[in-house]
Order: sequence, then structure tokens, then C-alpha cells
Amino acid sequence: MWLKTTLQIVAAVSALTLVGGMLFADELNGDAAEYRRLTSEYAQVQDKTREARVARDRLRAECRALESSDREFLEKTLRQDFGYVRPNEAVIRFKP
Repeated sequence: MWLKTTLQIVAAVSALTLVGGMLFADELNGDAAEYRRLTSEYAQVQDKTREARVARDRLRAECRALESSDREFLEKTLRQDFGYVRPNEAVIRFKP
């Protein structure tokens, strides 16, 4: 009777050790740390990609406006980028 119980305990401990070893094998050989690093890097790349897409869309809209000769857009661009003013207009600049 005690032999059967002892064998059951040994089998249970062996099974738990085997399962635990399989669960934590990645942690033991460093794969888990590499996975976390790669996951973080992937998230950063996704953020940069999202920002690049937003910038691309903005530039495409600007190109369409320039190609369509949108007078309001052209005037705004000339005023902001090149400091153009209309006759009899005064420009007041404030130092930051």
C-alpha cells in the first residue's frame, strides 16, 4: 500500500517538474527576454509607421492643393513660408 502511494507521489512530482520545466524553459535560456525586447521594438516600429502615414497623408493633401491652384492655400503658404504681405499691410512680429 505504501509502495503504491509512494509511486503515485513520485509520478506526480515528476510530472509537475516536467511541466514546470517546459513552461519556464524559455525563461531559463533567455528567449523570454528576447521576446519582450522584440515586442517592444515592434510597438515602436508601429508608432513610427503610424506617424509616417500621417505625414504622408498631410503631404499628399498639400500636393493636391498646390496642383489645383487653390488660391487660399497658395496665399497662406506664401505668407507663412516666405513672409509675403499685401500692399498697405503691416506685419507685426513678436519675439518668442
